[in-house]
Amino acid sequence: MTTKYAWPYLAETKDRGEKLLGILKKSIDIKSVESVIDMNCGYAPLYEALAKEKGDVLRYYGSDINPDLIKELKEKYPKAQWFDMPDNQFCHVSMKKFDLFLLMGITGGTKEYESKTEAESAITIIKRIYPRYVVLERSDRAPHTRVDEIFQAIKDHYIQVRYAPYEFGGHINGKRRVYVYAYR
Repeated sequence: MTTKYAWPYLAETKDRGEKLLGILKKSIDIKSVESVIDMNCGYAPLYEALAKEKGDVLRYYGSDINPDLIKELKEKYPKAQWFDMPDNQFCHVSMKKFDLFLLMGITGGTKEYESKTEAESAITIIKRIYPRYVVLERSDRAPHTRVDEIFQAIKDHYIQVRYAPYEFGGHINGKRRVYVYAYR
């Protein structure tokens, strides 16, 4: 696979999915997770870790705006569903009940409007499917504004069950914060 990462340091972070899965195991009933929507999936670090854990039980849907990356993910992980979707609305995915909504790298947009659009899309999807768990991840270098905005929009239905810092790849941009919410 010849993925051209938007952020070169991500190519060296194979442990990111395992570290995130470790946090999730401490936070939620991971054994009951059978379906995932991964918005802005990037190179989908959680998919590989979850697929090892869950096997064929896992239904995984990932979207990203990078069509080349989606093409490579389809080749590498054919059991999952990958969508090249600039708006991340999952319009053509049957909106059955999903167990986990994942948005990694929130507020990662370099422009304010990109970050706001990302948050608005996340809120729309969460309110359409009301997954059992919502997981948001942000860089230490990014403000928590969008995480707060998403939580304010869903707080009547979700409670925060975990907040955890973690680090991957030994790069300054590899310092992250994870917020895990459970449906009430």
